[in-house]
Amino acid sequence: MRSEQQHIDDFIRNKTDEFHPDQQGLQPNWQQMQKMLVKPGPKFKITKSSKLIKYVGGIAVVTIITITAIQFNNKKKAVTTKKAEVKSELVANKPVSEQKINTVKKSAIDHKANTVVVANPKVENKIQHSNKARKTFKPDVAKSVTVKPRKRISDDQVTQVIATRKPATKEVKADGPDPLLILERFYAELEKTPEEFFIRADRDTVLKAKEGTRLTIPSNGFDKKTGTIKIILTEFYSDEDMITGKLSTTSGDRQLITGGMLNIRAEADGTPVKISPEKKIVVEMPTKNFDDKMQLFTGSTNGPNMSSILKYDYPRDTVAYVISGKTSNRIEWTPAGQEQSLMDAYAPRVFKVPDIAGEPFKVKYTDKKVIATYLISRDVKMSNREVKEKLRRYSLYYDVIKVRRLMFGPNFPRLRQDLNIIQGDSIEMKFESALRLKLVSKEDSARYRQLIQKDSLQRENRRKYLSNYKFEIKDLGWINCDRFNPNQGPLTEFTLNLGEGAEPGNFITQLIFTNYRSMMRGQFVDDKIRFRNVPLNEPVYLVTVGVVNGKVLSCVKPMNTRPGEINDLDLEETNTEQFRAKVTELVKSIPR
Repeated sequence: MRSEQQHIDDFIRNKTDEFHPDQQGLQPNWQQMQKMLVKPGPKFKITKSSKLIKYVGGIAVVTIITITAIQFNNKKKAVTTKKAEVKSELVANKPVSEQKINTVKKSAIDHKANTVVVANPKVENKIQHSNKARKTFKPDVAKSVTVKPRKRISDDQVTQVIATRKPATKEVKADGPDPLLILERFYAELEKTPEEFFIRADRDTVLKAKEGTRLTIPSNGFDKKTGTIKIILTEFYSDEDMITGKLSTTSGDRQLITGGMLNIRAEADGTPVKISPEKKIVVEMPTKNFDDKMQLFTGSTNGPNMSSILKYDYPRDTVAYVISGKTSNRIEWTPAGQEQSLMDAYAPRVFKVPDIAGEPFKVKYTDKKVIATYLISRDVKMSNREVKEKLRRYSLYYDVIKVRRLMFGPNFPRLRQDLNIIQGDSIEMKFESALRLKLVSKEDSARYRQLIQKDSLQRENRRKYLSNYKFEIKDLGWINCDRFNPNQGPLTEFTLNLGEGAEPGNFITQLIFTNYRSMMRGQFVDDKIRFRNVPLNEPVYLVTVGVVNGKVLSCVKPMNTRPGEINDLDLEETNTEQFRAKVTELVKSIPR
């Protein structure tokens, strides 16, 4: 018989079975649910193209809004302007009583005071009302608006204003014109007229000037390849042209002896042109006494050398020097080579001498002597005896020297290639070297002296027949045929005292050397004109021209260069004709 406890256990087990359904039907349902729970696909990504479309769309929207706002604002302004114009027309066309017209005539316009008064109260009210509405500037209508006429400023007042704005570097003299302008005009009347030539740019051309200058210009020689080119040429060969042209012949601090100067320019349709970089112009300058030491110098007119001025603390003269330097053709000459050299009579001359260098063919040693044998090529023109005499210089090494001439040429197949054979005239050396090595006989020495004399005669004859210097230039401008003065001797310096009332900055002073064609320009400092690095005790002519109190004064004085100060100058008032006459007499007295 079951117990009561077992009965309770069966009851609970039965109830539990009732609440646990069959698990066989759950498995397929669970698999179906897993299939439905599939992982979501990738999210939508914004590519670059979509970003660009979004950005362009935003810009388009902003642009449309901006354009709409601007058009709305313009329409609003146009309406406001139109209303103002209609209102002004209504006010202008409104009839005015006779009494108001008289008021306007009496008080509105005062011609003497140039005053305008508004006398219509209604217009005044409308103006005030419109100003309040727009919140703009409100003119006080009760007050009159005065328009003052402009005053004309005189030239003196302009000068005073300029003087206050810019510090004066030089005292301005009101009593007369600028002396530098007077001096410039004076030399402008003496200026030499240049020659003009018109050539075709694409053709080879040879030009010959009046005084003998020749220019050989190649085709397409300028940077303008076609059309017409104007050549402007000025020649300075005589002392008179150089003096009146204010020229000098110095390169730095060194003195030059000149054979002539040229100024060459070229233009095309009024515009300066240059020589093509790949071209060059041949210049031939005439001469009566050919000097083979002459070379080409090029000149530049960049103004005075400020470094030499700043050594002297004298600002007033510095200003005058700068101004006069720009108007006085102070040219700095620079050497450009192309020396016109001829073969010097005592220049080293090259000779061909026998090649006797090397070891002898055979050396024999005995108890008393050492005997050396040399091989001589069949082609050597000297005899065996002459070659043996030239080999005597090896007598310090060998007691006896023998020679043996080959019967065959040096390239004979049976001859050993390592043999040292005297080949004949195969070495070139200077005569002095050959003489030192004892390779020149007495006969050769005599023949050499004869050649030296012959060269000297040929040189002199060639010098007589040569009538021009020839240079090649790649730039236009100033050209000088010069050479340095090699026989200057001791140098000196001296000063020139022009006297009271004469400022050195208003003078142009030159030294004209009589023994050779050379000219030097003076520089001024401390109220005096100074010449530096001048050959001592040289006969010269001192030529000075300047302006004092609005008058042109000049002096032409012969003297010898010496140290110290020169103050005995006789400055005389002169004009261009009188000065030219003085220069002509000076040139005639110089032996050239």
